[in-house]
Amino acid sequence: NNANNNATLDINNTYQEGGVRVENKTGAELPSTGGIGTTLFITIGSILVLAMGTILVTKLRVSKMEI
Repeated sequence: NNANNNATLDINNTYQEGGVRVENKTGAELPSTGGIGTTLFITIGSILVLAMGTILVTKLRVSKMEI
């Protein structure tokens, strides 16, 4: 057993002693975070940003026409 109590591997990648063996499995799906509140927050925020951008462009065009 080594000083850190980790598993040691030999040349053939087989575990010799100590530590914890962890298998890596592909295809596992991570849990989703947030919920309907997060989705609504992002949707409403995006709509507000687009609306303010449209208002800004409209006001700039109107002010250029008045000059």
